[in-house]
Amino acid sequence: YYLDNGFLDIAVEEAEIQLDSLRKKLRILIRVEEGPQYRIGDLGIKGNRLLSEPEVRGLIKSRMGGVFSREVVQGDVVAITDRYAERGYLFADVAPVTDIQRAESTVNVALEITEGPQAFINRIEITGNVRTRDKVIRRELQLVEGDVFNSNLLQRSRRNLQNIGYFEEVKLDTKRVAAEDRVDLTVEVKEKPTGAFMIGGGYSSVDGPIAVASISQANLFGLGKRAALSGQIGQHANRYNAVYTDPHFLDTDFLLEVRGFATDTRFRTNQGFNQSTTGGSLSIGH
Repeated sequence: YYLDNGFLDIAVEEAEIQLDSLRKKLRILIRVEEGPQYRIGDLGIKGNRLLSEPEVRGLIKSRMGGVFSREVVQGDVVAITDRYAERGYLFADVAPVTDIQRAESTVNVALEITEGPQAFINRIEITGNVRTRDKVIRRELQLVEGDVFNSNLLQRSRRNLQNIGYFEEVKLDTKRVAAEDRVDLTVEVKEKPTGAFMIGGGYSSVDGPIAVASISQANLFGLGKRAALSGQIGQHANRYNAVYTDPHFLDTDFLLEVRGFATDTRFRTNQGFNQSTTGGSLSIGH
């Protein structure tokens, strides 16, 4: 806490434990020597070629004349390396070098940047998918083999895989390969059940006693297609519904959905007529 608030000479002695005369309580004494609070003197940036100095300074929270904070400096390092990762410089390194001036109670800070080479995606390896086909996972990724690495697209790929609802866990990691400018992207998933079955019954003042059942699968055959069947059988009416959805018809970004229904109502005794209907719909979207 003290180091994060500029007290770089903080000294905390080992706690003294004293037992009172009645031997019912302990007295704990912790001696602290705070020392002076240090502020940032010079704040230099070195080694940046891709990013301009004003752009780097706009990313960091440390300011000349401000209280030195170890936590803030570490946050500045992360912010700069993240920006480089967005540009494909996955191996960029930022080293904060400090020079303490005790006479003035200041710290000169130099952020030394080693940009390294731009990284490219070598291979994308997918593991953990027992049922889901590889292509269903790959089409949710915003990066393909040969692309320049981009941390923003990596995060978006992770969100896409989480949002389709097929997996309990999604992990995306990179690992270096023999070539210094290449990384493998590993996609590890843990599948979860995507099917559902429901059965029930009840009583309706219109239909009389009824039984209902439905079955659905959100990842049909592991191809990312959805299908559902439902039916209701009653004393006076039967109703059936079916729907099939392909969100990537023919592996494109177009959605195709087919719906069908059928009803058979027997209301001659109370309304004077019976009725049977069948129908369906076809939907296309992007």
